[in-house]
Amino acid sequence: MAGLAAPFMDAANRVTSLSVVAHQRLLTQLRFEPEGTPYPFIAMVPQNVTETLLVKHLESRGGAVEYDTKFLSADVLADRGRPIKCRSAPTHRARSQSAPS
Repeated sequence: MAGLAAPFMDAANRVTSLSVVAHQRLLTQLRFEPEGTPYPFIAMVPQNVTETLLVKHLESRGGAVEYDTKFLSADVLADRGRPIKCRSAPTHRARSQSAPS
């Protein structure tokens, strides 16, 4: 597998069936059996793992993620690509609120 598929498949929880249960009683069970695909399952990857894999891939290609940044605009220039204008936003940290005494 090329690109990002291999790391995602390694990290995925592979779901091949689904059971619906209510009050300890099985209501239905569905099997996931798609035809004509190399991935005969639902690949469930947690969001934090997805972010880590995407950031590592971007960094391996010379990119970087800029956090606390606001998108301003994107201009299409036929001869020079698509410059994107951003500005850094102030970092806001939530103050912890202690429980009333």
